[in-house]
Amino acid sequence: MTIYAVYAPPPPDDDNADRIVFVRDGFSWAAMLFGPLWLIAHRLWLALLGLLAAGLVVGALSWLSGHDLSAVELLIALWLGFEGRAIRRWTLERGGYSLVGVVEADSREGAELRFFDRWPARRPDIRPPSGGPRPVASPGPYPLGLFPAPGGTERF
Repeated sequence: MTIYAVYAPPPPDDDNADRIVFVRDGFSWAAMLFGPLWLIAHRLWLALLGLLAAGLVVGALSWLSGHDLSAVELLIALWLGFEGRAIRRWTLERGGYSLVGVVEADSREGAELRFFDRWPARRPDIRPPSGGPRPVASPGPYPLGLFPAPGGTERF
């Protein structure tokens, strides 16, 4: 199973389900193999500028020293594969998006189905507080798994 972080747009559009973004966690082969194109596709402009600057520095050092520094370029590509999705999450948060959930699913479509099945907008009686953590509803008599209720009294 794969973990997906779910980000909602800033407040004027926070009820617009079409703008909700699902970001998969883990290594990205596409980011490693097609770094600049992957960054452009996800509109990660600052990261693209950083990658181009790093490429220019490595190219200049390679030319000045006369040595082949392709191993450094490979390390940069590997780093982008590992951190590309974290950079995407960071960029979304900088743009005003907020983390509204984490979903575990086999595919992105499955993550969307699981998330929207429990989406608060479908249940008007549950309104999350703004600016703070969301309350967690107790699924049964034991609010913390199999532990008894606080105060030593058991509720059955």
